Amino acid sequence: EAESQLASWGVYVHHRNVLDVLRLNMDSAFAASCPNFLNTDESLRIARSRGVIRYNWQSSPSRESGVYRYKQQWGSGESLYYYLTRLFCPPDRLAQLGVETLRGEYPLHFIIPYAAAENDFRPGFYRKT
Repeated sequence: EAESQLASWGVYVHHRNVLDVLRLNMDSAFAASCPNFLNTDESLRIARSRGVIRYNWQSSPSRESGVYRYKQQWGSGESLYYYLTRLFCPPDRLAQLGVETLRGEYPLHFIIPYAAAENDFRPGFYRKT
């Protein structure tokens, strides 16, 4: 039965020479088998074969987190990276929802640069806080 179950899965976006790792998940029932290691190893192999030069893990909750340490053991380093964000709804709709509602409804997901809400969603550069 275990052969038909999904132990590890991810969401990857490949664009030009960048592979963005948007999600890497594991069924905890399979934790002892370390399926995320196999998933990561295979995705790195595929990335290399496709000419990817930046495997973008995204950010980590902190430098002390297990997520950060997992990335480090694969030889990852930190680098500055920018996202271009486009709103697909009027800014007042997001203002009505509020930043706390967005964070609560989409935990651990990038929705908007939250600092933009403090500036009425005016175009600009916003750093991760």
